[in-house]
Amino acid sequence: MKVTILVLVCSLASTLLCLAQTGTPVIGGDYGGGMVFDLKEVKTSTTCKKEIYICSKMDDPKQYKYQAEHGQLTKDFNNDPIRNVGFNDWYIPSNNELIALYENLHKKGWGGFNQIEYASNNLFRIVFKTGEKFGSLNPIHSYSTRMVRKVTENCSGAAPCEGKDAVKKYQTSSMKLGDKLQENEKLMSANGRFQLRGTLDGNFVIEELVGPVDCPFSEKYRFPLPHSGGETPKVSFLRYGADGNVCVVSKQGKWNCATDGLDAMAVILNKSVKLELTDEGRLILVDSNGNEIWHISPEK
Repeated sequence: MKVTILVLVCSLASTLLCLAQTGTPVIGGDYGGGMVFDLKEVKTSTTCKKEIYICSKMDDPKQYKYQAEHGQLTKDFNNDPIRNVGFNDWYIPSNNELIALYENLHKKGWGGFNQIEYASNNLFRIVFKTGEKFGSLNPIHSYSTRMVRKVTENCSGAAPCEGKDAVKKYQTSSMKLGDKLQENEKLMSANGRFQLRGTLDGNFVIEELVGPVDCPFSEKYRFPLPHSGGETPKVSFLRYGADGNVCVVSKQGKWNCATDGLDAMAVILNKSVKLELTDEGRLILVDSNGNEIWHISPEK
């Protein structure tokens, strides 16, 4: 007996769920030549991109037995104007995309899936009737496919800007002994031109305000983190310790202190009273007489 296993069969669940192709994408909705089965946002410090995952609404009439046939199958689909509905970037889904189809569509009763096995492009399949998962294909079976595609767009609204969104923790341009900055917090110079900021990925940077643009900050200095081991906090921080030392400790288990080296220890420890970010973007330690005893200068 010949067994046919369909790969990612997808159709409209209901006209009530669907929006126009040019409308707002929603899971289960009609968009970009098919049905949306997953949505993701990918953010950096200055950008926000939306990834829209879409499955085709047309079964591919061609069948295959081996993974090596995927390339020709995909090429034929993208070259057929009837099946590709005007798009030429369809592909056989990955393992995670197959799981998303099962979780986001089939388990909700959407997509018109049969109660059989569906396979990915990487020897992975799910029995949609039971949810069982297998890591290999059966070469005695023939497989049909339903292609998917991914569309990347800008997120709606303004893109995120870490430098702008970070919280100003101290109202002056300096920190006192024992103070600490954490991720998404910043210390600003008195003139507002420079800021010392903890990034969301656990680093510490000095940035200059260079506007007028949506995210008007240019990185001028990034604290090196050459050492590993020791403290591994859940949230990275920059600490101006009670002994006057300045240390950055990251959640990746890396760290660096101003006193690295014997000369710096003699100059810094128990000698300063404040850590200040100057109007020129220099981070300095100041002693009780107002003298600068240590500094970091950003690139010009």
